[in-house]
Amino acid sequence: MNAPPAVASASWRDRPALAHTVPFVAWLGLMLVSKALPFTPPQAYACRALAVLGLLALLRPWRWYDRLALRQLPLSLAVGVGVFVLWVVPEAFGHDAMLADLYS
Repeated sequence: MNAPPAVASASWRDRPALAHTVPFVAWLGLMLVSKALPFTPPQAYACRALAVLGLLALLRPWRWYDRLALRQLPLSLAVGVGVFVLWVVPEAFGHDAMLADLYS
């Protein structure tokens, strides 16, 4: 049986922590740099999104996740609908005043 490769010899792309943090740090860094570039805000956002999408495709941080189980689907859908109802619907339909007491 072969021993697992040493962490020091692993490629930077094969480290879970880097695969998860590099795209986020790149997003933040590009936010800072984009102010100095001659892009409109929508253009800068599109460039950031494409750059981070490329990093996600290169690093594939989801490699370390467990496979999704269908038994978790009902709970996942319920949580998603709950977040949508509590967060998105009030903002989308101008009912922010209803939630103002929660934030004060």
